[in-house]
Amino acid sequence: MASQTGLDIQQVQQQWDDSQKTLSDLRTRLQTLVNASESAQKSTDSIKSAEASLAKLAAQNEDATKGLTEALGQALTLIQSMQEVAAKSDFGAISESLTNLQSKQAVLDTVEKSVKDQQAPIQSIWENTNKTDESITTLTKAVADLTKQVKELRGEQTTAAQTREELLTKIRKAVSELPSRQQGKFTNLIG
Repeated sequence: MASQTGLDIQQVQQQWDDSQKTLSDLRTRLQTLVNASESAQKSTDSIKSAEASLAKLAAQNEDATKGLTEALGQALTLIQSMQEVAAKSDFGAISESLTNLQSKQAVLDTVEKSVKDQQAPIQSIWENTNKTDESITTLTKAVADLTKQVKELRGEQTTAAQTREELLTKIRKAVSELPSRQQGKFTNLIG
């Protein structure tokens, strides 16, 4: 009977040690989760910054489009004026209209270059947004997995603590029935 009780104490102690190792592993995983959460926050901040840049680029693009529309309207007006002037055979006026058209073409070239220059940053922002979305999905799954493991470990720890207390209660009861000179030996062992 005594050897069986000693074995039960060792088993409870082993269960207690195992639960402590599991808790240590859980703490490490939770710290990893905290680090991943901080990384996700940085990614979110990056997305917000990218969105602000995208909004700014969209506003610039809208301004450029307005400028382009106005320039095209003016160019059309100039062409119509040139046709009228050509019909009247006033070559001085035609020359002046051509000069105005060339200056408007320079404006159109500048607007076109501005629009092309905006395409690369916008593409980069979309790519970064897609990568961040993938990271957030991965982190969300990791959080769900760790939460499940925490619940399982809490259940195991509670069960191990209850089992240990039940065994200690049985051992104390058995020791209390021993002669008093032998009770001291067991009392030191079980605390």
